[in-house]
Amino acid sequence: MGTRPREYCCACDAPTGRAGQGEDSLHTDSGDLGPYCEDCWGDVEFWRGYADKLRNQTEVLLAALKNMGALHFRYDLTQQEREEKCGEIARAAGSVFEPVEPAIEPAKK
Repeated sequence: MGTRPREYCCACDAPTGRAGQGEDSLHTDSGDLGPYCEDCWGDVEFWRGYADKLRNQTEVLLAALKNMGALHFRYDLTQQEREEKCGEIARAAGSVFEPVEPAIEPAKK
């Protein structure tokens, strides 16, 4: 019987229990990073979800700032109306934000 190839986690050097990408090794979607053991893969998934949430919140904030900037050039509005509309945009953008800190900590090594 031949020996099974051994694969090690790229983050912690622990054996992954798998034997290459052909045997469902844990790699990022692009395949550029990996392989990972189960524990480290949990951290990768956690931080990827966190980064996606921050990216979405950034897009909302940038859209709100763009809308506020466009109001600056609305001469059909009084200064007070522009300020009120900017306040409405800021409140709407702020309502989609969540705390910046992750709700849970990733697994400790």
